[in-house]
This record gives sequence, structure tokens and C-alpha cells, in this order.
Amino acid sequence: MSEKGKTCTTCNKKIADCPGHFGHVRLDIPIFHIGYYKYIINILQCICKDCGKILLKGEHKEKYRKIFRRKKKSSNTEKLFKEIIDLCKKVKKCPDCNAFNGTVKHIHGVDATQIVHERYK
Repeated sequence: MSEKGKTCTTCNKKIADCPGHFGHVRLDIPIFHIGYYKYIINILQCICKDCGKILLKGEHKEKYRKIFRRKKKSSNTEKLFKEIIDLCKKVKKCPDCNAFNGTVKHIHGVDATQIVHERYK
């Protein structure tokens, strides 16, 4: 409402003195930022859909944990993430909870952008 003599319903100040307020819109379905879409898919492919842990076996998990905890960060971080993603894509059963984890992918040809977990593929 922007009539001069009215007061703001949020801060109860006169419209001339009101700084303005941010709003939001509730949507029926989740919307993903297109700039982060590839990263969202990669992260979802690397975690268990039941327990939420990373889909790496113990020896791989420790290897990469040690690499990332080093004080001196290496310049090949992108390459290391690619290796982790490739290893996780090969794992079909979670090493921790033994749940089956299929592929995660984008559905084409739908009005809205959808990500699905094909549990048994």
C-alpha cells in the first residue's frame, strides 16, 4: 500500500517514513537456481538418499578427508571433486546403511525443472 496518508502495516510508520520491506512469494514446487543446477545434481549423486552420508567406501573417504584437511590447499581441487563424483556414481549401495542408491538426474520435457532419484537403476 502506498497511499500518502496511510501507515505501513509492517512497521506502523507513515508511508513517507517507511524504509520499505522485502517480501517473498510462496511457490507450489521447489525452484532451483539455474547457475547451481549442475552442482546440485553432483551433490545429490554423492550422498545417500536414506542416511545422508557420502557414498564413498572407508579407504576412499579417509584418503580424500586427509587431502582436504591439509593446511596448504592444492590448486587441483576441481580435479579432486571430479574424482569423488566419479567414485560416488559407481556406488550402488550405501557403505553405511546398505540402502540402494540409483542415479539422480534432470527430467526433460516437463514444464517445471524436476530432479528425480531413479532408485533402482
